[in-house]
Order: sequence, then C-alpha cells, then structure tokens
Amino acid sequence: MVIREGHLLLESGRDLRTSRIKKLRSQVLIDREVDVSRAILVTEAYKETEGEHPYIRRAKALYKILANMPIHILDGELIVGNQAFKPRAGPIFPEWQVEKTLKEIHTWPTRPGDKFLISDDEINELKEVLEYWRGKTVMDRVLSVLPDECRRAMKYGVFSVYNYMTSGHGHFIPNFEKALKVGLNGIRNEIIKKLESLDTSDPEYYNKTVFYKSLLITIDAIVNFAKRYANLARELALRESDPRRRRELETIAEICERVPAYPARNFWEALQSVWFILLTAQIEQNGLSVAIGRFDQYMYPYFRNDVQNGVLDEDAVIDLLASFYIKTSTINKIYDNEGAVINAGPALGQVITLGGVTRDGKDAVNELTYLCLKADAEVGLMQPDFAIRLHPKTSEEFLVFLAKYIAKYPAKVKIFNDSVVIPALMNVGVSLEDARDYALLGCSEAVIPGKTCSGGNFGQINLAKVLELTLNNGRVMWYYDGSSFHLNPEGPEVQVGIPVGNVEGFRSYDELWNAFKSQLAYVVKLLATTANIIDRVQAELTPHLIFSLVTDGCIERGLDFTDGGAVYNFTAPIAIGAITVADSLAAIKYMVFDNNFISMSELLKVLRNDYEGYDGLRLRLIHEPPKFGNDNPYVDEIAAEVVKAFVEELRKYRNPRGGCYVGSVYSLTGNVSFGWRTGPTPDGRRGGEPLNDNVSPTAGRDLRGPTAVVRSVSHIDAQLLPQGYILNIKFSPTALNDEAKVRRFVSFIRTLLDHGIFHTQFNVISADTLREAQKYPERYRSLLVRVAGYCAYFVELSREVQEHIIARTEHESI
Repeated sequence: MVIREGHLLLESGRDLRTSRIKKLRSQVLIDREVDVSRAILVTEAYKETEGEHPYIRRAKALYKILANMPIHILDGELIVGNQAFKPRAGPIFPEWQVEKTLKEIHTWPTRPGDKFLISDDEINELKEVLEYWRGKTVMDRVLSVLPDECRRAMKYGVFSVYNYMTSGHGHFIPNFEKALKVGLNGIRNEIIKKLESLDTSDPEYYNKTVFYKSLLITIDAIVNFAKRYANLARELALRESDPRRRRELETIAEICERVPAYPARNFWEALQSVWFILLTAQIEQNGLSVAIGRFDQYMYPYFRNDVQNGVLDEDAVIDLLASFYIKTSTINKIYDNEGAVINAGPALGQVITLGGVTRDGKDAVNELTYLCLKADAEVGLMQPDFAIRLHPKTSEEFLVFLAKYIAKYPAKVKIFNDSVVIPALMNVGVSLEDARDYALLGCSEAVIPGKTCSGGNFGQINLAKVLELTLNNGRVMWYYDGSSFHLNPEGPEVQVGIPVGNVEGFRSYDELWNAFKSQLAYVVKLLATTANIIDRVQAELTPHLIFSLVTDGCIERGLDFTDGGAVYNFTAPIAIGAITVADSLAAIKYMVFDNNFISMSELLKVLRNDYEGYDGLRLRLIHEPPKFGNDNPYVDEIAAEVVKAFVEELRKYRNPRGGCYVGSVYSLTGNVSFGWRTGPTPDGRRGGEPLNDNVSPTAGRDLRGPTAVVRSVSHIDAQLLPQGYILNIKFSPTALNDEAKVRRFVSFIRTLLDHGIFHTQFNVISADTLREAQKYPERYRSLLVRVAGYCAYFVELSREVQEHIIARTEHESI
C-alpha cells in the first residue's frame, strides 16, 4: 500500500459515516441464529487427527476451521472478519460439552431470554455431529473424577463452576502492542529461534517441541484466514460499481494481505490486525471476554502519525472506529439454559479500557480517548463495553466530558478507580509498573494486558446459600429443580454442608458468625477442588494456542496459556449475595441477640415456612434492623467482614498454573438464578426471590440517597479484591437533565474516587420507559441497560431479569 502524506487513506464525512453506520446497524440488529459450521469442521478435524498430540490436534482443528468456515464482507464495512455465517449468529463448541446441547437445543428458539433460532434440519445435523463427542469433552472428563460432595453442592445451588466446564478460559487481553509492532511473522521468528535452541536433554524437550510446532501451525491458520478476506475483497471490488466503495474494498484487500502477518504501518492496518486477533481467539474457544485492552494507549502512535501526516482526519478515524465497534457486536455466544440465566444478555465482555495513568504514573488521557467515546455515541450498540480509568489527577475537562457522556449514554460506561485498583493488584504480586498498566475485562476484572491468565469468574459462590446451610446445620432448606420450588426437601442428599452446630443453642452473634465462617471455608474448599480439576482438564484437552501466541511468558517458558505460561496466573471465583447475607446477619444480630425481640427458634420456624402466615414479622425484619446502603456502620461493617472472610478463605488455595486464588464480588445475573435456589433469608426476602446484585443494596432498601450508598460500600476493602466488585446506581433521567446537575454529577464522581470505590456504573432511565419496552419490544430493539459489569439489549433479557432491573432504586437527585 502506497501512503502519501497529505493524501487521505479513507474518504469520509459526517453524512457518509451516518449512512454507513445506519446500514451496518441494520445488518447487525437481526435475530440471532445458530451456526453449525464450526461444530462440523472441528469434528472432522478431530476425526482426522486421532492419536496425535492434543496441541497438534487443536492447531490443525483451528487451521481447518479458519480455512473452511463461511466468510463474508458486509456492504459498507471497513473492518472485516466474521465469527459465524451471519452477524450475531452463535457457533457451537462441542469440545467442552455436548450433553446439555443435545438435551436443550430444541428450546433455544423459545427459552425466556437469549433466544437463538435453529431449524429442525440443522438440529438433526448437529445431533449427528455431536454424537462423536460423547465421553470426550471437558465436561465429561471433569465429571468422571469430580467428588460427590462437589456435585451435591452444585446441584443444590451452593456454588457453580459450569461456565469453565462448558467453555474456554476467555477473560483475556492479548499483547496488542507487541502484535502490532512485530506482526505474527515476527512472533513466528521468535518461536523458531526457541525451537532451534531447545536442549534435547531437557525433560520437557518433547512437550516444548510439540507446543512450538503447534504455535507455528496456528500462525499459518490466522495468516491464511486474513488472506481469504483479501481475496474476497478483491473479488467484490471487481464487481463493485460505486467508485468510492471499490477503492475501500481494494484498500481492505491490501490491508488483509499485510496484517496480522506483518507490523501495522497505519491506524487502519492496526485496527484490522487487532480485530483478526480478537476474532480468531473467539473462534478458537468460547470463553467470555476476549477484551480489547488499553486501546487509547497502544493505538495512539498510529493515530497520531496518520493525523499528523494527513493520512486520516477526525471524520475518517471515527468512521473506522465505528466500523470496528460494529464488528464487536457481531460476536455472540450460545449458553446452555442455566448459563443463559447467569449471563443474560449475553455477557460478552469485549471491553475497551480508556484513560488512567501511564506506566510511569502520568495521566494517560489523550485525543484518541475522546474520539473513542465520540465514535461510540454514533454507533450505540451493545458492544464494545467501555471501562474508564480515573485517578486523583484526572482533568476536570475529561470528567465533565465523561459526565455528559454518561448522562446521554449511561449503559456503555463503567468507572474504575486507579487509587484502589493499582494497590489491589500489587497486593497479589503485580509490579508497580505493570499494575499501572492494568486494563479491564469481563465485568470488573483488572488484569495486566498480555501477561495474565486471570481465571476470571472461575465459578460463583452463593453466599446466601452458605448462610442457609449454616442456619440448618449443613442441611438444605430449599431446593429448586429447574421448574418448581421445594421447601424442606427430603432425601439422602439433603446434608450438603458440614455440621456447624444447632443455631438454636447459640448464645451470641459471635457463635453464629464463626459457624458461618466454618461453613464458608468448607464451600470454598469444594469450589477450589472443582476449579482445579477443570483447570487441569482444560490444559490437557483444550490448550489455548492463540492466547499463547500473544501472552508474554508462554513462548519464553514453552508453556501453554492454560498450563501456567502467563506471567501472572490467578483463579478468581465470584461471591454472589454478599449484601443479602450482611442484611440477614444484621437482622439476626439486631432482632435475636442485641434486642431479644424474637428467639432463634422463632426465626427458624418463620424461615422454614417461607414467611407464610408471618407477614407482620416479615415486615419488622425488613424495616427495623439496619440495611446496607444507608450509611449505617451496624450493617456496613458486617458486609465488609463477609467479603473479607470470603477472600481470606480463597487465599488459602493455589491453582495448577502456579498462581493464587483471588476474589471478586459481582453477580452478572446469577443473583436471579441463585435466588431461585435459595430459601427465605432473615432480611425478609422470600424463598426464590433474587439476591442483591453485586455490592449494591437490596432493591428498595437504600433510602438515604446515592451518597449514603457510596459510604456504605466504602466499608468494603476494595484492595482485597484485585478482580473487583460492582456498584450499580440508577438515576432518573431528571437527575442529569441540565448543566448544573451534570456539574453535581462530576462532584459525585469525585466522591466515588475519594471513598475508594473500585467500580461504579449507572443506569439513567425511568421505570416507565422500561415498562413501555416490555409492552412494545419491537419499538425498543436497541434499548441498552447495564446489567452487571456489562450492558445488554433490554428486550432480549428474560422477564425475571427485566423485573430485577426495574426494581432497582431510582434516585431522583444526586
């Protein structure tokens, strides 16, 4: 490609861009379908490679998929590369599990949320293909050795680790800076040198040799995949009658011939290279959140050079960014029915991190930071998600810009606090320079780009169920079988936890608290046991070769990403229902031990009847004891202790990759599904109702405004949680509808930072609008809401999740 200074690489302008975005949006906002092609191709590849090393089988399978899957270039798009045969279609990944797919596939078009269309013929074709995988999947291998006590706890909703049994790791940010500077061919040369320098007497010689050879096949697969798009773009250019579009297609062809094989020379090439790496990583495995990292940092040199040399102007940059953003919204993931409830939306986690500080501690905001958000304002789709890093020296100018953006587009932004995230990372062994360079993935996880196997969301613990086991001496009081609730289930499996004593005989709150901690310790042990088994099986059956190519440490050590190759290795389960537990413990402390209003026996009787016939006492439990979110240390300190106890138990365990366990507190939409599996709690919540979301107060219980909520959350030590927590705050649109209110919002953002809040996000929408969207979903197809650490199209969520979002406290003022 010949690039001349002062000659625009892309002809753009507001009208042309608006027309392009409108056209591309219409091609993306379509019903989701199932794509069976990947399942067919990966099955053929595995049949062809029986007996070969798992690394080689994975590499050859990826090569076959990328060489034969259907590809397309949508009319008008500037960044190319598709995951499936249509935008938003979802591929099938049978390497991880098939039993749930075979059982549930016929329900996907009609299930309550996250629907995917599939024809009867495709179902029959897929069933035939999936039969090959019975007994061969990650889930099969895990369940063959999983202890009975772990199975039992998952059955009764005490914890879940199905996400890593049914998909790859995800939760990953490539080293884009390196990939753009040296290209995949530069990485190829690095691998060849390592291969040639291996010591044949090294006990790991064989494994490293096979690993390096598999990486070389993987590079060939990606480079050839890009060349398929180069050829397609040339074919389309020959048939294109519009001269402007023909020039665009010719440029796309030249770009795809070059990247990602060679170093990017300009902004367009860099953007396309980033996309090919993101895309192929999500074709290789289906784990959540292959994230985009510190985009305004590693892309800035290409942006600055092109603008200074007159190759791109602001219109062209926004045009390219818009096309890139729209591509991220074509990615999709099909969950099994349980996963679709926990990750409703779905939670894809393609996060762009902006702002923060540089590796040497200076403010990192630049011109591209602003343009990234301006471009998204013109696109308005679910992906990508934006994580904004703030710190004490963030300029007032940027804060005002951000506040205005949130007021208008609240669902797309989440705010992170450098002052607590950086120390939290250093507390688990991350160097200061690396910690300053953190980026976000998934919902709330802070990681070091290109250096981390984060193990993010590696299972979820239902803290409210742990409390239920505590109050019943390790026995389950409530069981949800997938269609109906059962109070006091009978049978041999009812003893799920450990005996911690009959709480009716406890004479102090401390006795109850110690019993809860003992029960929590047992449950954490079960989860760690399960997670470590899954970790080893993933490394054995489904190595992540693309991840290994662009993660520091893997090539140097000759170890796959799943096998400890990364510089930093964590396992990060999430705690769900922490505030429900805090409110419940506060209620017991207040009503039973401190004031003797009721006895423990009376409370247990009420709970075992799900408050039936005890409405008066239920109202007292709701209104009399202090509730989290109202700046009351009585309960706020209990919440802090619950989170601390969770983290302390996790820190006792190591993962097979040589790293430690770390904690996070958020819920996705697991607070709804875990709520179904949890009996009535002493805070007045009935059995089956949702637990609190994230670290936010229980809906309707925060009565003193958003600043009081912030003060309550500040009691939780964020530096214990390097992979974060989430605070959701919902404002009425009238709270941010003029300049003076926006200025107050800026001050509120400063308050969040001053109080050490890790992660905050906002919905600025009225309950009336959401009710209207429920009635007329066709009118609100693109209405976005923040769910947990991600946003989703409101009308694609299940009714239960919609109702939970509507129920969140709506603050009329700041």
